[in-house]
Amino acid sequence: MEIDTGKFKGTKILDLITREPGYCLWLLKQKNTLDKPYFETLNSAFSDKDAYFMTWGKYKGLSLTQIKDKDPKYIEWLKDNKFVKEKCSKLIEKLNEL
Repeated sequence: MEIDTGKFKGTKILDLITREPGYCLWLLKQKNTLDKPYFETLNSAFSDKDAYFMTWGKYKGLSLTQIKDKDPKYIEWLKDNKFVKEKCSKLIEKLNEL
């Protein structure tokens, strides 16, 4: 299934989920403008609405919970990273909730 409108027209929805999670989460908020199959696919992929999904880095597209299960040392690295501490307050908040 491919996106049929917008800046990602022609992109497979599953590719969009991994490459642009932030955009997908935004799309989910536009319920009335999404066709049902797109909405159901995105809703299933991002079923935990409170999860924080990385939009950059080597784990782009994964939630912090998924990253923690896969690579707990990366979570510790994020917590100690100077840039993250200074510029990513929402991420730090979610890291502290883990």
